[in-house]
Amino acid sequence: MRQGAASDVVYFIAQGLVKLNHLHAAGQASIVGLRSAGWIVGAAAVIQARPYAATATTVTKCLLHRIAADRFRGLVRRRAKLSWYVHEMHSQEVYGQLAQVAGLGALSARQRLERLLADLVPALTRSCPRKGLRLELPLRMWEVAQLISVTPPYLSQLLAELECDGLIRRERGWLYLLSLDRLERA
Repeated sequence: MRQGAASDVVYFIAQGLVKLNHLHAAGQASIVGLRSAGWIVGAAAVIQARPYAATATTVTKCLLHRIAADRFRGLVRRRAKLSWYVHEMHSQEVYGQLAQVAGLGALSARQRLERLLADLVPALTRSCPRKGLRLELPLRMWEVAQLISVTPPYLSQLLAELECDGLIRRERGWLYLLSLDRLERA
């Protein structure tokens, strides 16, 4: 799925994590979202018969189901359950975007990082232990910084703070969440 291309297919994410990038006219790319199991990527563009607004890239091992645009539109028209599912998914997306914008003014950068880490746990793990969870972030640090609207050097400071507070440990490219409960409460 490439930004600007004709929307001819949607992808249902059965497993894994997908990153959505938007390339601006000036040539700079921005991450505009992460999508995990249960999302139908490209649905809005296909329903509206418009070009894709972002490029989708898998960032973990994924299991994707491809559905042609005509077939998907027909299914959405005929199947009430699928139509409702798509409606819920788009509502969740709009709500999440509003919460993210509101969070920029109301949450500290550290709180935004804590929220992102907690939100990534279900997408990156099959089980969800509450202690000692090892994550390999499939994103580069500048991408994580972009997602929480900070600079990469400031992200490093925030990670060091979380480490000092005993919420995480960094070791050989791995990020250990020492207590998911504490991270969610922080």
